[in-house]
Amino acid sequence: VSIQDLALSRTSIKAPFDAAVVQRQAQVGSYAMPGTALMTIVQTDGREIDAEIDPRYAVQLPAVSELRFVSQGREWHVKLSRLSSVIETDTRILRARFKFSGDPAPIGLTGELVWNEATGLVPVAQIVQRGTSLGVFVAASDTARFVAIPGAQEGRPALVDLPPDTLIVVRGQARLQDGDSLSISRE
Repeated sequence: VSIQDLALSRTSIKAPFDAAVVQRQAQVGSYAMPGTALMTIVQTDGREIDAEIDPRYAVQLPAVSELRFVSQGREWHVKLSRLSSVIETDTRILRARFKFSGDPAPIGLTGELVWNEATGLVPVAQIVQRGTSLGVFVAASDTARFVAIPGAQEGRPALVDLPPDTLIVVRGQARLQDGDSLSISRE
């Protein structure tokens, strides 16, 4: 075996997993010291979603049904893989990992995690602020009544404890005031 063949055999680079090269930092023929980054690779098998979860919803997450990753009008079914028990100090969120149940989404895709749960979670679009309180408008006969939601945060869905037959105002609530008359249509 010649010295050149031995040197050439030591230049082979192997990834520890199935991967795709996304960036090359070194060129062919460049000299590289041990430990020098030559390329950036992304694992292509065993894809997972890394998500930020509000601690208020983390307790319910293992028991929710129909977990989906939604992006650009498409959705993929996922299941919870890992849920951190540490709240990050700078963002006040928990990290969670999700595995795809079927075909995985393309690498690098951003989107939302969507799930169904038995509790009453009001979407952000229905929550309004009146005074210093965040809440929803409900229909009491033909009258709008503001119901404050304790612990609600601006820009986030909120858990609300209302009877199942309560009608929540879903259009025009931004201009409503407590006691305004309503015209109810069931679409």
